[in-house]
Amino acid sequence: MLLKTFLVAIALPVLFAFASTKPDQLDWSLITETAWDQKSDETTNDNVWVPTFSKKLKALDKQEVSLTGYISSDANGNYILTQFKRNPKSTKDRTAEPPDYILLEGFDAATYFAELKKYEIKGFLVLNDYANDEAAIALRLPQIESK
Repeated sequence: MLLKTFLVAIALPVLFAFASTKPDQLDWSLITETAWDQKSDETTNDNVWVPTFSKKLKALDKQEVSLTGYISSDANGNYILTQFKRNPKSTKDRTAEPPDYILLEGFDAATYFAELKKYEIKGFLVLNDYANDEAAIALRLPQIESK
């Protein structure tokens, strides 16, 4: 009986540790490894940026990740996460340069946040590699982990 109690006392914390795993920490350097090629969209004749993601980043697609950055909004009113304290490149003129931000899909605008303050955000990484998509890299259902 004492042995069973001892085994349960050891096994339960181990099981809870696996059940409450933290999301993978995503680093901006991994995101900046994304290669961007400018191509012409056949339907609109616009030039668009088409991403080619690294194998390491693709391995995290659809996984829960955590990333630290600055919350802001883009020219279209979408909430985004950027690496540096500055205004992101506009999504209205996507032909000039590839995007340098991550879209926060489903971000709760009622959540209080201060621009120009660094936050740790967790969410599900979504990679979109088709040409005419504004959100090549997004965090779906993002939540502020630390303020």
